[in-house]
Amino acid sequence: MRGIIVFVVLLVAVAAIHGGSFKPLPTAAMPQVNVP
Repeated sequence: MRGIIVFVVLLVAVAAIHGGSFKPLPTAAMPQVNVP
């Protein structure tokens, strides 16, 4: 359970860095969309 929470937090952080907005679900589904 704890590992899942850490994974979600990191995923949101990456989404914020690459996308500049809080979109964890679309980033989780398609991580290559927001990457330039």
